[in-house]
Order: sequence, then C-alpha cells, then structure tokens
Amino acid sequence: MPKCKQTSWVTAESNDKAREQAVKDVLSFLKGIQ
Repeated sequence: MPKCKQTSWVTAESNDKAREQAVKDVLSFLKGIQ
C-alpha cells in the first residue's frame, strides 16, 4: 500500500474516533445539565 494512501486512511480512522469521542463528550455534558 502506498504511504500516502495509508496515511490518509489512518487520518480518516482517527477522525472517526475523535468524532465518536466528541459525541460521547456532548452526550455526557447534556446528561450533566439535566
């Protein structure tokens, strides 16, 4: 696999994880308000 493709795949993977984490953070924040 070419390095550029591998790098962009890894970046997309970590972006997915970051988005998941952000959603969890927002949900727990909203739960804390109620």
